[in-house]
Amino acid sequence: MPTAVMEDYLECIYDIIQTKGYAGTNDIADKLDIHPSTVSRMIKKLDEKGYINYEPYRGLTLTEAGELIGKRISSNHKLLEEFFEILGIEDEEIIDQDIEGIEHHLSSKTIDNILALVDFFTENPARLEEFNKFKSGH
Repeated sequence: MPTAVMEDYLECIYDIIQTKGYAGTNDIADKLDIHPSTVSRMIKKLDEKGYINYEPYRGLTLTEAGELIGKRISSNHKLLEEFFEILGIEDEEIIDQDIEGIEHHLSSKTIDNILALVDFFTENPARLEEFNKFKSGH
């Protein structure tokens, strides 16, 4: 079972690969705003755990297990961003901080229910407006 930090790396690697087609140590360091040597240590751990395939100076790829985790965390992250937007939270720093605090700890049942709620409000804008009026009255 990966740690929350490992999941953050797998999410980052997944997102970079989706955008760029490949991920290198410097790409990861830039995106996570950390030193490349810190990334190198984690890359070694992820490789040992079987989440990535890594060849020094050649880059890395996600294994099937690593891709599943990266994709799940990335998906959950995007869903939570939508959810917080629906709740009217506009400060991106708060959104990012809150997502990082909870994204690794939500059950699949909770994620499914948040998805249903986001879908409900997306498909029923009048209900969202009603919710926003209710919320502003409290």
